[in-house]
Amino acid sequence: MSHYDIHGLLTVDVQGPNSKLGDVLDRTLNPFKAGGAGADISFKLGSYPSLAWEPQGATVGDRLLYDAKMKQTSVFRRGLGIRPKKDEVEYVITGEVKDAAEAVEVCVPTLPPTEGGLRRLLKELARRHWSRSLLALTGSPLFEQERLEHQAESISLAILEPFLYYRLPARSCSLVHASALSSEGSGLLIVGSARVGKTTLAFQLVRRGFLYFGDDLSILAKDGSLLSYPKPIKLQSQHLKAFPELAGKLPRSELLDLHPRRALSEILEGAKIGDRCPLRTVILVRKGVGNDFSVEELDRNDLVRVLGVELFWEFAAAPWRHSQYVYCSSAALGNDFIAEEALHHKKIVDVLENGVSRARLFRINAPLNYSAADLEDAVLRVLS
Repeated sequence: MSHYDIHGLLTVDVQGPNSKLGDVLDRTLNPFKAGGAGADISFKLGSYPSLAWEPQGATVGDRLLYDAKMKQTSVFRRGLGIRPKKDEVEYVITGEVKDAAEAVEVCVPTLPPTEGGLRRLLKELARRHWSRSLLALTGSPLFEQERLEHQAESISLAILEPFLYYRLPARSCSLVHASALSSEGSGLLIVGSARVGKTTLAFQLVRRGFLYFGDDLSILAKDGSLLSYPKPIKLQSQHLKAFPELAGKLPRSELLDLHPRRALSEILEGAKIGDRCPLRTVILVRKGVGNDFSVEELDRNDLVRVLGVELFWEFAAAPWRHSQYVYCSSAALGNDFIAEEALHHKKIVDVLENGVSRARLFRINAPLNYSAADLEDAVLRVLS
């Protein structure tokens, strides 16, 4: 068993860490590795809750069963048929994710079935991925590694991060959807929608000596502390465009469009991970506003609204989260989960309002098209 402690706020256990899937999960959680036992959320890889376990409960939506007596949700890989099949169960979640005090156990019984070589070849040809088609034709084992990476990422997206989203406000903290860094003990948040260049900007600032806290999610405390959540990074084409020299360091698999997530230290030599510091500056980047860069001070209420909407969009609207199971108990019992979500959002807003209250707040209005260097220059002007 591997044990992880996320800043003394929440703990995670992974049973079966010596499996290939466990190794990939460990890379995600490794910055929080610690001694100890017993956790707020436990993952059991490669097993059902018991040998005799069978899926049961009331149907909720098209691929969920909820057993109110056991407080247990079975999540299936695809829509439920007339007779739900045990080997199509993706997760078995015991306990309520939204309950601030209840321990949760998540069984991940099986990997999805391996795709045959011919089916994989036809799929890659249909997508016109010529290099991947060649790999499929040769029966490359890289596809199995990609499959493990995808399932580990799914566990984080669908289970672990929604768990943090619901549990952290009870600890006077909240996730924030932003790039986070620090310099000389002062924390910086870069907020913006997808494709504004948050990850590339984080790389650029790390090269200048900033400590890295996260390029997608970080944690903000009500007292104004910024806490790191440094997930491994998935390099994409826009990152290689900004840093072409990185291509020479990448394994063959990544040059052939197989992109495992990598620790920052594997991407940028000498990069350092931060832990916690006071938040001093927040910069909101708005793309497609005007014909040139401009900077203005940002109202705190406007920022809190943006941060709240970004979190709602990420955890309640993003299809890749597949986190409908969090509403299972409310739906099955006839409770008003919309009212429950509104109460939860109010707790998040309270954390955000207090967390940014002592920081300088700015908005950078950027044109529709700009380079990574242009955005870096604008941010450095704000920080100077």
